[in-house]
Amino acid sequence: MDNFQEDHAASRQLDPGFTHRFGGRGTLFSATRVVGEPTSDLAPKDAVRLIAMKSSVPADAIEISFILDRSAKCWESFEVKHVRRVAAIHAVRESGSQSRRLVFYDLF
Repeated sequence: MDNFQEDHAASRQLDPGFTHRFGGRGTLFSATRVVGEPTSDLAPKDAVRLIAMKSSVPADAIEISFILDRSAKCWESFEVKHVRRVAAIHAVRESGSQSRRLVFYDLF
């Protein structure tokens, strides 16, 4: 191989620093999406499933009291719209005993 072919072959190999810098940026931009208003209401059955995953409480032990659509303030200056506040009654462990309590969850 002459010098031109060697330089051309070397230029086709990607610099790891280049892929790290621009690969991360591409990932950041591809993860950014515009999210619109939810197309349907949150069903109590779906809320029970989400709360069961979040709280490690069996789904059959959770009762939904009410679901509200609202907005919530996250951090200092970031506001999220279309947040569902769910009031659920389920078992809560406290200092060795277990009781049923009303617990609020904000589902984004």
